[in-house]
Amino acid sequence: MKVNVVIKVMELSDVPSASEELLLAFKEKPWEESWTFSDARRRITGILESPSSFGLVALADNKVVGIALGLSKGYLDKQDFWLDEFSVDPNYQKQGIATKLMKELKKKLKEKEITKIYLVTRKHYPCVSLYEKEGFSSEGEDLLMTVDL
Repeated sequence: MKVNVVIKVMELSDVPSASEELLLAFKEKPWEESWTFSDARRRITGILESPSSFGLVALADNKVVGIALGLSKGYLDKQDFWLDEFSVDPNYQKQGIATKLMKELKKKLKEKEITKIYLVTRKHYPCVSLYEKEGFSSEGEDLLMTVDL
């Protein structure tokens, strides 16, 4: 049964409920991450308080059941968006919420004249098929590199 979902711009007042959603989403396989409420709240607040942040929440049953949150960054004469967090509460998955959230995110970012969305995920995670369905692809020669400090 599909639930009635409303997508709106994320505000600081959404942080507690969004933090709970993040906890639930990332404790499941394949992530199995051990977020605390404090960790999730710090992560979301840290991004949301940036002047270049933009986020959306999916609301159902009077709570946040999905989030899309990231930062816009200027590069030469264009603006790109780095999607830092994108998740849906496992109890609300497979109901079209992620698709609805992504479509609204793309629409809002286009209105802000942002030309590209970047995100980082693991190659074999189930979310890859959603991202590909929404038009994302790996960038041929681009390479994500990291270093532990």
